Amino acid sequence: MLVLFTGTAQAQGFPDVERAVRALFDDMPTIILLDEMDDRCGADEHTNPYARFCTTTNEIYLRRDEDEDLLAYRVAHLMGHAAQVRHGIADIALREVRRRPDEEVTLRQMVERQVECLAGVFLAKAGFGPFDLRVFYISAPFEDAHWGRNPLRVGPKVSMSLEERAEWVLRGAEQGIEACTSGEIDVNVLLTAPGYRG
Repeated sequence: MLVLFTGTAQAQGFPDVERAVRALFDDMPTIILLDEMDDRCGADEHTNPYARFCTTTNEIYLRRDEDEDLLAYRVAHLMGHAAQVRHGIADIALREVRRRPDEEVTLRQMVERQVECLAGVFLAKAGFGPFDLRVFYISAPFEDAHWGRNPLRVGPKVSMSLEERAEWVLRGAEQGIEACTSGEIDVNVLLTAPGYRG
C-alpha cells in the first residue's frame, strides 16, 4: 500500500484519489507503481501501457508519469472498475453478458459509463476541480484491455467516444455517486453493498 498525503486542502495527485476511494469502499486494490509496465497478470502489447487492474490479485499497476492529473484519472477509472468487481456490479454484468451475448457491446458500454461516472465522483472527493477529459486526451482513453483476470490481455475491450466518457466523468463529479446508474447497471447495488461506507 502506498503512503498517502495527509492534511492537504487541495488535491496533490493520485494518492488523494486512493484515499477518497478507500473512504467510500472496503477491499479496494493495492496500487503498484512501475517505471515500465511489464507482463504481470498476463499483460502484453494489447493491454493498456499506462494503467491496469488485475482482478486476480486485486492490484492496480500504474506507470510513473510526470502528469499528476493523468495519474489521478487513471487511478480513479481503475478504482471504478474495482468498486464494480469487489462489490457486486461485475457479477451482475457478466451474468447478463452470458445470458444475452448479442447485447454484449451495449451491456459493456453501460458498465464503462458507470466506471467513468465513479471516476468523476472519486476525483471530486479527492479535491480535483471539474475534470474534463477533453483537456488531456485527443481520443478516447482505455480502449484497450485494462482490467480483468489473469491473463489480463484477454480482458474486455469497450469502445466509447471521448465526448461520452468526458460527459460521464463530469456527471459523477457534479451529481455524486447516486447519479451513476447507467441503463441496467444500477448504482444502488454499490450503495447497498456491505463494503460501501458512504
